[in-house]
Amino acid sequence: MPSALSDLIKSLAGSREGVLPSIQAFPPVDIEQVARNCRLEARAKESGNLNQPAGDSDVGDAAESDIVAQIETLARKAEEDYRSQLDVYNGRIRRDSISASGKTSIEAAGESALADFRVQAVDDFNQLYSAREEVRGREQEFEAFRREHNLARLPNVVSTRERWYRGLLVAIFVVLESMLNGFFFARGSEAGLIGGVTQAF
Repeated sequence: MPSALSDLIKSLAGSREGVLPSIQAFPPVDIEQVARNCRLEARAKESGNLNQPAGDSDVGDAAESDIVAQIETLARKAEEDYRSQLDVYNGRIRRDSISASGKTSIEAAGESALADFRVQAVDDFNQLYSAREEVRGREQEFEAFRREHNLARLPNVVSTRERWYRGLLVAIFVVLESMLNGFFFARGSEAGLIGGVTQAF
């Protein structure tokens, strides 16, 4: 890939402000973007070919100065943004502390919320009290039934399906018994078999 196109892609992919996206008050520095802005790779090759600066030199070269300038610029910008946001928050605090209506509206909203909560709590307490009294009455009724019938065991719970089966079985027995007895009653009944079955049923 040509160098110019590669540099264009890197510049578009990087952050233009030289910092990484963050929710921090002071976002971290985008090191790669700073290196691209200062052309550190190309300049390092040039300085290396020229053997500059000397190994015993205490003075940094131009690339180092550019890096320091970039970092100081980013630091100043971050401080300005921070102080700007701080001024906004301080202004809001001053407005709310100076304005008596803001304090009054906040206190009124708090009192209204507390009143609504108390009403809801009383309503829920009344519903719980009614449910508890119903449970207590059911328990007393259950204990009285057990004493009356001398029951020491717990109740046998019959499912709905089993109730249907029992009712169907009883209905079959009633129909069969009515038909069998109806044959005997039919002999003395003027209505014949129908009258006998009806009488037996």
